[in-house]
Amino acid sequence: MKPSDIRKAQYKAYIQRVKIQMNSCQPVMQRLSQWVLLLV
Repeated sequence: MKPSDIRKAQYKAYIQRVKIQMNSCQPVMQRLSQWVLLLV
């Protein structure tokens, strides 16, 4: 395995973790985005 492959694998795992977190706090994210739209 090359270092670049390891970095890619770590990046994929990180993205999956972020996606799971986004799914678990989707209502909060929607509320936040509404606030952002109001502020902008």
